[in-house]
Amino acid sequence: MKRLLFAAALPALLTACASLEPEPCTAEWIQWKTDQVLTPFAQDNRGLINDLRDFSQDLEDPGPFTMLRMAVKLEEFQDLASDFQTDIMPELEAAVDQCGSPAQFVPAFTNFLRDQGVEEDMLVWVETLGTLAVQQSET
Repeated sequence: MKRLLFAAALPALLTACASLEPEPCTAEWIQWKTDQVLTPFAQDNRGLINDLRDFSQDLEDPGPFTMLRMAVKLEEFQDLASDFQTDIMPELEAAVDQCGSPAQFVPAFTNFLRDQGVEEDMLVWVETLGTLAVQQSET
């Protein structure tokens, strides 16, 4: 009987443990919060992130085909940066407001892409594109 009760309660206990939030504003909490926000975004944009990773490998010697593919994807890359700005940044900014230390979360988008395996050469390009997209949205 005890085993049956334990077996019935185990899923609820595991769910409760998995959803425990670390103490706010600790290093663990910042990592947890970032993962909570960025993981669904990464899953929703997996194809485009893979394209960025592929392009980053081709940047050393980009041929005409790579340049054409990048031009075709440019609007999608801009949309990715814009979606990050409108969907993800407000959640990260709310966390920053809670902790009062924005330096811990910035630059979130570049670090996010770096964690997804995008190489540094491409990150410079994406960062420039993201800056232009933000400036464009503000005008």
